[in-house]
Amino acid sequence: MSDSVSPAASAAIAVPATSAASAASARPKIKGVADIVFLLDATGSMQPSIDAVKRNIGTFVDKLESPDENATLPVKDWRAAVWEFRDVRADGGRWLVRHPFVRSAGELRGQLGGVVASGGGDEPESLLDALYAVAKMDASPRDTNEGEPGKWRARGVATRVVVVFTDASFHPALSEPAGLDIDDAINAVEAAHIRLTLFAPKMGCYDDLAETQHCKYEAVESRPGECAVSALARFTGDSAAFAKTMAMLAASVSDSVAAESAAQA
Repeated sequence: MSDSVSPAASAAIAVPATSAASAASARPKIKGVADIVFLLDATGSMQPSIDAVKRNIGTFVDKLESPDENATLPVKDWRAAVWEFRDVRADGGRWLVRHPFVRSAGELRGQLGGVVASGGGDEPESLLDALYAVAKMDASPRDTNEGEPGKWRARGVATRVVVVFTDASFHPALSEPAGLDIDDAINAVEAAHIRLTLFAPKMGCYDDLAETQHCKYEAVESRPGECAVSALARFTGDSAAFAKTMAMLAASVSDSVAAESAAQA
């Protein structure tokens, strides 16, 4: 069977470029849109904290979908995805696992449930490589509010948020791509207009990374004699306190969305 289209059919379905452009410009722009990536250290020590995020993702979504103190709903349309990072130098091709954007707590919980902490070798890990990769993720066209599952929505359409959970330091130099360093990773994150939140050990390298514009750094401090791994496990293992942390994270995302919506008004 021929795949050709008859001239009559072509004429019937053809849309002039000017008409298509007019339709795109006339399409109503929705404010209060967010794309969120949970960028999780998935090395061997992280399973308790990954499980804690999974248990509390419903709290995060409930708060994200709740009106603020002014009875307004800052986030009207959200998608979220889980990305797993390990150590490219120890784990090779499995160092980064990307899951698609989804739109429900159940789907997000399913992605988290599939994360099995493994690998990584000794610290540091490849967080900078992962941040560079998420910053360089392709974007959907500006004339769509829906977005593609494996792409950001365009800048100006959605506020982009990346939330990191890790219990380790990071390599100061990237391996993918090679030859880059923390300044390049920060520049990529800022160029992508990403609002970054870090749940990470109290370390000098994270003080440096927190210099990223619009970055919020929740420094997880170790008690005397406690290592960073145990400190994060304790931080996420306090059920009541961590549920509040996840609710506060959602409120922070809402504030970021509201700020960007106001700036575009």
